[in-house]
Formats: sequence, C-alpha cells, structure tokens
Amino acid sequence: MTAYNSSSYIGEAINSILKQSYSHFEFIIVNDGSTDNTQKIIDSFDDKRIKCIQNPTNQGLSVSRNIALKEANGVYLAILDSDDIAFPDRLEKQVSHLEKTPDLALLGGKAVIIDSFGNETGEILEIPHQSENVHALLFFKNKFVHSSVMMRTAVFKEMGGYQSEGLGEDYDLFVRISHQYKVDNLPEYLVAYRKHPTNISKTGHSDEHRELFPIKAKQLKALHIPDKIEYLHILISDIRKLDYSVAYFADFYCLLIEQNLKLNLYNSDLFGRLIFQQWYDVVRLKSESKAFFLLFKKPIFKWEYVTFKQIRKTFKLSLKYLFRIKK
Repeated sequence: MTAYNSSSYIGEAINSILKQSYSHFEFIIVNDGSTDNTQKIIDSFDDKRIKCIQNPTNQGLSVSRNIALKEANGVYLAILDSDDIAFPDRLEKQVSHLEKTPDLALLGGKAVIIDSFGNETGEILEIPHQSENVHALLFFKNKFVHSSVMMRTAVFKEMGGYQSEGLGEDYDLFVRISHQYKVDNLPEYLVAYRKHPTNISKTGHSDEHRELFPIKAKQLKALHIPDKIEYLHILISDIRKLDYSVAYFADFYCLLIEQNLKLNLYNSDLFGRLIFQQWYDVVRLKSESKAFFLLFKKPIFKWEYVTFKQIRKTFKLSLKYLFRIKK
C-alpha cells in the first residue's frame, strides 16, 4: 500500500487487510511524504505484520510502489490503494487460485463502487475473466482493478516493476506481464473501490489519455506494426473525434488481424471479435450511406461475429440516408 495525504480513508483500508481470513502476510506501507495525519493513523495500528517506510518527500506512485514491492519477501504481491477496502476473504481466494494455477502470473477480481462515506453506489467494476479473453481485451483497454491484483513476486521483479510514470503505470505493467505469462481475473468481488472528489483516477483523466500512447506503441511493436500516431489515436481516442477515412480504419484493422495471425500473440477468434466490434462502431458512426455494405469488409467480418441487431441497424442507417438524399 502506498499513501499520500490519505488520512480520510487509510484507517479503513489498513483495517480491511488486518482482518483478512488469510493472515500469513507482511503488510508494507509506504507513506509518500504525506503532510497530513497519515503517518499518525498508520502508527495507531499495533500489528507486527505492518512495516512502514517513510519517504522524506513525495516521490510519486511508481517510485513508491516499487519501494514497497522490492521490500516484499513473499511469493505473492497483493496491492491495495489507500482509499479502497479489501473484502475479508480477498487474499485467501487469490492465494488459493494462484497455488492451483502455477502458470498464472497476475490475478485480479471485480469491485463494487463506494462513495466518500463508504456507501455502495450501486455501480460495479465488471471486469472479464478467463485468461485468453483477458489477454485479448488488454490490447484495447486496462481490464484489471489495480486495488484487486495479486502477482507473483518473481515475475514482478523480472519485469523491472513499475516503469511508466503517472496514471498508466499499472496498465503498462500488466501489458508487459501478459506478453510473457498468463493473466486472469476471478469472477468474484474482491474489493470496494472508492470514488471521491480527490480520487486520482478522476483528477488525472486527461493525463492518463496521453500516457497511454507509449503503452499502445509497445503493443503495436509486439505485433510488428509501426507506432504511427494515427494508429495510436485509433486505439485510444473517441472514434467520432477522428477525421480519418473509413478506409484508413479498415486498413489498420486488417493489419492488426493479419499480424496477429502471423505471430499468434492473441487468440485469433477473440481478437477478431473485438476488432469487429470496433469496426461496427466505425461504419455506424462514420459511414451512413455505405454502412450496411461496409459492415461485411473482409477479413474483419465473419458471420459468427455479427448479430442480427447489428445487421438491422446498419441496414436501417443506410436506408435512412438514401431516403434523405431522395428528398
């Protein structure tokens, strides 16, 4: 756990770990130069499993997490952010699953959303499970709740820890792990993820968008595809805000499919399905007149990927456009 001016929530977070049903752990907390009562709250817990490290000044998330995790002596590393809450059996479930799956390097889980006061909002972070599915989806977006992850210490150290600075450092680490090892999520709720006014995932949203570029560049490089800025924008940006032609999108998606078939980096069927869904959005949003016909673009299109609803929507879209032209 890393903490910076976390006095409002860290007590609850620490308590949720100390009350775990699985009790054989060391609890490393890095106080990253806090100027509030964070250290006082940490010191109020009398538990020999806690080891607190104090940074003299604020070093940032990546540096602090690496400090914490390099101190770890266990076979597994579990993360919890200082404003979130671990469910009582979280560690027990993850250790049990990792013990039974020796080829799995990284394991997360689902989360419920709580507000500043710890009340459930009714929202959930519904994340995918099954290793091949999670791996393919990681190409497009981070599919792990950071506060829920547990990983093998040896793999973390092999990867060189967190390398990216800022809000994308966890996604960067997970992608690097997934290129060499199996990753997965448990289809169970493991943590409560807190949303509040100073939550870093909110305050840093625009920064996170920019920080995804080097991660996406690495993913393209793994597929032997040049990291053109246009390709990076297609992977990150809202399709509606991009001025690229439909043909340009098609060429890029075809290239992704072809390179993956050559290199077999992702399950070809899962990867193809995900790219088709992106393509469906492109033809629906950017090509009214030819939407229906473009939907069937090979090799992006396969009958097993499409739904009747998607065919009907693109057909209606093209018809409406034609009727408007006639009028």
